Order: sequence, then structure tokens, then C-alpha cells
Amino acid sequence: MEPPWQEQPNGQASAAWRNDVALEMWVHTDGPPTEVRLAGRLDRTTAQHLSLVMAELIADGVGDIDVQLGSLDTVDGPGYHTLVLVESAAAGAGCHLTWDGSTELPSPPLPEDRLGAAGDRSSPVLVSSPTV
Repeated sequence: MEPPWQEQPNGQASAAWRNDVALEMWVHTDGPPTEVRLAGRLDRTTAQHLSLVMAELIADGVGDIDVQLGSLDTVDGPGYHTLVLVESAAAGAGCHLTWDGSTELPSPPLPEDRLGAAGDRSSPVLVSSPTV
């Protein structure tokens, strides 16, 4: 694969970089609900970022959050486990959490044998903000 910035034989620059978005998050607080839209990859390298954002929203007392997963390209085992941890933390804090408007967390989008790197089931810990 050519580097994404290199000019291709047809004279146009490659757009390969567009297919390698790590994780993008948008938080819209116009709600309720507060919307957290995710795009790109939710995997072992990016899941901690989601954990931190969600922990902050929950600690700030946001009572109604809709996490929009429709623009995610890839979710691996650790990424999916982070969603489960977020769901648990929200429930424990009395926060109403929905996934694309549904109260049910969708099933993992990849076959079990493709989740995680070489079957790695490790996952980041949901970081909770200290209470004041």
C-alpha cells in the first residue's frame, strides 16, 4: 500500500488515511439526552479514551446519555468490553444510557474468533472520577 500522502499514477493523492480513523467522538449536550457519537475504531488502543469521556459525563451527573455506535468501523473484544463497563458504570450511577436509542447494548459486531488481537481478552478499566 502506498503512503496516504503519495501521489498515485492517476495524479490524485491516495485517500487511504480515511480508512484508518482511530476513534472520533462528538459529545452533544443540547439534549437531553446528551449524545456521544463514535466513529472509527473502538479497540484496545482507543477504548480508554471512551472510558474517560463517559466517566466524566457520569461524574458530572448527566442523567440521560445516548451513545451512537453507527459510525464505528471496527469494535474488537477490549473495545466491546469497554461498552459493557460503561453500561455498568452508568447503571450504578443512576444514569439512563441508551445505544442508538435502544436500551439493549448491541451484540459484538465481529465473530468471536476475530475479537481482540490473537484472542486477547484484556480490556481497559473504566476510570471513575473522584467524588467531591
